[in-house]
Amino acid sequence: MSVPNQGPFRTELVTAALEGASSGARQTVQKRVLQRIRAAILNGHLTGGTRLVQSELAQILNVSTTPVREALRHLEAEGLVDIDAYRGGRVRSLSREELEEIYAFRAIIEPEALRRAMPIPKDVLETAERIHQRMQSVEGSAEFAILNKEFHLAIYSAGSPRLVKIIGMLMDPAMAYVSASLRENEALLDRSLADHAEILEAVRRDDVDAAVAIQINHFTIPSEALDLD
Repeated sequence: MSVPNQGPFRTELVTAALEGASSGARQTVQKRVLQRIRAAILNGHLTGGTRLVQSELAQILNVSTTPVREALRHLEAEGLVDIDAYRGGRVRSLSREELEEIYAFRAIIEPEALRRAMPIPKDVLETAERIHQRMQSVEGSAEFAILNKEFHLAIYSAGSPRLVKIIGMLMDPAMAYVSASLRENEALLDRSLADHAEILEAVRRDDVDAAVAIQINHFTIPSEALDLD
């Protein structure tokens, strides 16, 4: 399935590209293209299996194929796109198997990362709190999923850099499942925010066991929300 030349998706991408262009020097072309394609995937405008042709995306976004090619490579590394030999790729489809694998690993690794990070330094806690505040006024599931990743990694950053790197690799593809679960059930956004608030409260009082328990329960949200094969 190729990217359509008309319709809601084209309008979404063109509008997003124009908005990104207005930021001028604040963003490179490559970063702007990456953000636009990633957002289209996470917001569900580009569904699993959608064919991504470099030349078509470049035309829609009014850029050369070079930043598109680099963006697709980056998205492949994030686990959101599969690159093929035909100068493009496809959006990866969500699967129950991948969902369960990602969150099984997260449930093992992230409690350890949280334990190593505590007690959380004041500046790290303030960073996590600012991200939490931003998440309360997001527009769209993509932005929420990206900030969700930033929130958790901000807390873990007080601990082991090696664990943070490993967790980041798991959270990249997890963003698609977080975003999809919020599109499936918007009420889960409030639940997720409530979980984050409780995690912040637990780490403020250095209660690692409470923070881990909340965290493990938090990980069940995508699995409960999504009906996947």
